[in-house]
Amino acid sequence: MTTRIGSTLDSLLAETGELEEVNLRAQKKAVAAAVRERMQTLRLTKSMLAERMLTSRTVVDRLLDPQDTSITLATLAKASAALRCRLTIGLTHVGSVGKRLALGGRGRS
Repeated sequence: MTTRIGSTLDSLLAETGELEEVNLRAQKKAVAAAVRERMQTLRLTKSMLAERMLTSRTVVDRLLDPQDTSITLATLAKASAALRCRLTIGLTHVGSVGKRLALGGRGRS
């Protein structure tokens, strides 16, 4: 049997005030990877995606940048429509496993 000493990584990050930023970056990294994967499936370049989104390539670059967490819901909605995907956003109560409050989503399947 192993005895645990110290705290969890989450509690350490929470104590240092970094937990929110770390979680945000992890979520953005996942979004960027999903967009990139869908682009590859559809054989879309950044310029082609920008054209479908009716936006600039700079916006697409920010969408694909895992470090840039300033992406807006409007940009995510445009990207999901351009990629023929449904955007799903939810909240999960801290401490609850499996309980999710869906806020709805827009986009195309």
